[in-house]
Amino acid sequence: KEKKLVTLDEYVEKMPEGQKCIYFAAGDDTDRLGKLPNAQLVLSKGYDLLLCTEDVDEFCLQMMRDYKEKEFKNINSGDLGLETEDEKKAAEAAETENKDLFEEIKKDLNGKVKEVKVNPTLQEHPVTLSAEGGISMEMEKVLRRMPNAEGVESTKVLELNPNHTVFAALKAAHAAGDTDKVAKYAELLYDQALLIAGLQPVVLGGLESEGRLTASQIGLAATVELLALGLTCGLAAAFLKPDRVRLKLALACVAHAGAMFGTCLA
Repeated sequence: KEKKLVTLDEYVEKMPEGQKCIYFAAGDDTDRLGKLPNAQLVLSKGYDLLLCTEDVDEFCLQMMRDYKEKEFKNINSGDLGLETEDEKKAAEAAETENKDLFEEIKKDLNGKVKEVKVNPTLQEHPVTLSAEGGISMEMEKVLRRMPNAEGVESTKVLELNPNHTVFAALKAAHAAGDTDKVAKYAELLYDQALLIAGLQPVVLGGLESEGRLTASQIGLAATVELLALGLTCGLAAAFLKPDRVRLKLALACVAHAGAMFGTCLA
């Protein structure tokens, strides 16, 4: 879609019938915001998306709550209510079927997320992060730059695409009782989700050389899938402002992917 400055009046006037909320994404780069998983969902419905790039924008929208009786909705705040009835039913079934797997992933991530669940509206992305409560992930970034901001953190939810091949690999590993493989997938998916959200992981999924997965351990298809995830992490990091730290992070992601690919071919 075309990027241009609009007033709230213009946004509301253009809202198609049936659109209940004013959707927005907050961050420091419009290109990255437009590529967020939930941005693609909103745009695919024919709705416009406000891209808010000033630190104060999200705080102001939260204070306003709505405009002309249309609620402001952060696309990374959880359930957007845009799934179909069939998607809702499929998600409920997947939640029930994979309850033990989600608990294992949550345990592996050791307090990094409040919940793990499926998101049936994800398209090509295997994973995304949403935030619950009053502090969004973008607010976390802004507040952490302020003095005495220790402990400020959003309550994160890891959302998985139940139709993606990575999810199928996770289910297979869990069914086989391979807890190490599930843990490695969980960490890598979480790190990728952080990068897509514009945050920086502390470690890159525990992919140290001594813990590198091999084709014989997880199968060729799963290794290639992890390679794709590693490359995606590098591309996601490239969406961020290209300072030296983030550039190193992007290069590290690609390096890990290359090392994994070399292992796969060995």
